Amino acid sequence: MKYGMQLLDEYFRKMKSGEKRIEFRLYDEKRRKIRIGDSIEFSNLSTNEKMEARVVGLLIYKDFSTMFSDLGMVDDGTMDELYDPLAQRKFGVMGIRVEVME
Repeated sequence: MKYGMQLLDEYFRKMKSGEKRIEFRLYDEKRRKIRIGDSIEFSNLSTNEKMEARVVGLLIYKDFSTMFSDLGMVDDGTMDELYDPLAQRKFGVMGIRVEVME
């Protein structure tokens, strides 16, 4: 299956360069369908540039704080600004491990 997701320019560039390999999203109905081996077409919100990536892993957690702690990442609160903590508790959250396809 192929999915489409939009990224802010900063995160698009980091994904394209390989610096960012996990995309963080709510684990809502749409994203519950994503499976390892699926592809995602990421679109840059600023430039409309596109790139394709393959899903190589899925991480499912109750909230971003717990996920970041397990991954050894610093939780700077950015995800709570993007995704309401109530929505995080309602749906859960996911990290989509991707491999950009050249």
